[in-house]
Amino acid sequence: MTRDLQEIQGPDRLARLARDRIGLLLVPAAQGRGYATEAGAAALDFARDVLKLRTLVTYLAPDNEPSKRVAEKLGGELDGVVELLSHGRHCVYRYRLTLRPDGS
Repeated sequence: MTRDLQEIQGPDRLARLARDRIGLLLVPAAQGRGYATEAGAAALDFARDVLKLRTLVTYLAPDNEPSKRVAEKLGGELDGVVELLSHGRHCVYRYRLTLRPDGS
């Protein structure tokens, strides 16, 4: 990533990607500046290239329109809505991670 990571706080750090999910929390001053898109793209690349995952999901609150736009921009598709025990209803966005043209 090329952005200043001091402005990005990730409750689900890259090391936890093995659970097949990503999460990101931005401080208010960092919102709307493209950090989530860049961090999400890097996380998806890491999941595909390093962890060799072929699918990944993210859970978003139904009223979190900015995050839903980022998910769609990164290629996520709405896979449904689930009830998370302690967090209520969440939209599930699924990413299908395809191999690069060079086979990696």
